[in-house]
Amino acid sequence: MFEKLHYDETEERMYIQTVQDVEPILEANKRQFEVDDKRFKSETMNHVARIPMVLIEKVKREQGIDLLNDEKALKRFLNDSDNKFLRTKPGKL
Repeated sequence: MFEKLHYDETEERMYIQTVQDVEPILEANKRQFEVDDKRFKSETMNHVARIPMVLIEKVKREQGIDLLNDEKALKRFLNDSDNKFLRTKPGKL
């Protein structure tokens, strides 16, 4: 992930663009979801998702939801079928 600084001369303002190649993350999620190796199931911790940082920032900026600090919002977000591509295990959280 990296950031680019831009300056809009017509508006005389600067903004930062965050860029991340999310394809490797999404492909890893897909592979792990298809395998769903239950050998690593734990009572206390399970790897259930990978969320690219650019998406976490976008959700916070556009929806006002802080996925890193709101566990209930994170569960709702990951249980939403629109976000299945972020999951590494099937089921509900």
